Amino acid sequence: MRLTDLVSGADLDLFATVSLWIFLAVFVAVVVRALLMSRPAASNAANIPLDDDTPIKPREARHG
Repeated sequence: MRLTDLVSGADLDLFATVSLWIFLAVFVAVVVRALLMSRPAASNAANIPLDDDTPIKPREARHG
């Protein structure tokens, strides 16, 4: 039995489907997090690359 026969007989489309669903879930999570971010937190994150001497503020604990 050759490797070509083994690979062609394997059901490899499952890997593509699972990876697509993982990508979609992560993408949706990032978009939701970006849309729900408060305006001060977004402003602070946007200014991080521009501020050389400003220390990064730790994340505030969320209540509720």
